[in-house]
This record gives sequence, C-alpha cells and structure tokens, in this order.
Amino acid sequence: HYPLRRQRQMCIRDRFTRALNTRTYFEYESVSQAMSGVCKFYEEKLQLMNQGRNVKHDIKDLFAYLDGLGDLGALVYEEKKQAYVPCDRQWIKQRVEKHLIDTGQYLN
Repeated sequence: HYPLRRQRQMCIRDRFTRALNTRTYFEYESVSQAMSGVCKFYEEKLQLMNQGRNVKHDIKDLFAYLDGLGDLGALVYEEKKQAYVPCDRQWIKQRVEKHLIDTGQYLN
C-alpha cells in the first residue's frame, strides 16, 4: 500500500508498461494540477518518440495514449468523507478534457 499524506488532494497511479509488478504514483495538491501532470506525461512521451520535434496532436491522440497505459487511476480526497475515493481511467479522461477546455488548451 502507498501511504498518502492527508494534505495531498489527489494521487495519480499509473503503469507505463504492461508489467504487472510496476506502478508509479504522483501526488498533487489539486485535480487541476493532476490533470496538467497527466498532459505533461503525454507531451514528454511525444518528445521522446519524435526526438524533440514538435508534433501536432489532438484530444483523440491523448486519449489513445491514456487508454494504452497498463493501469491508470486516481485517488481523490473528499473532505466530506474524510477519505480518498478511487476514480477510474474514464473519470481521468473526462477531467483532462475539462481541464484543457478550462485552460484554453483544448486539442481538437
């Protein structure tokens, strides 16, 4: 189990490969920061795959990347419940899309 500090509002869990014994956790202060982090994972992957060249991409490409991850989920702290609530890949994709729209970065 991964110990979560209470001051963190969200934790993203992913598995960048299909290997079942690997997982990476990232903690964020807010859902917005976490969604920025998710987008950053994708942009870094694009940079690596394309040797630093700029590549056009859209929300479908980002979602395909997220769908291709071995495991993706989030734990969001809910003050009312005084507990972390699990959220799935679809929830993350919805929040990423909302974050991109809200910040004027929507990739269409």
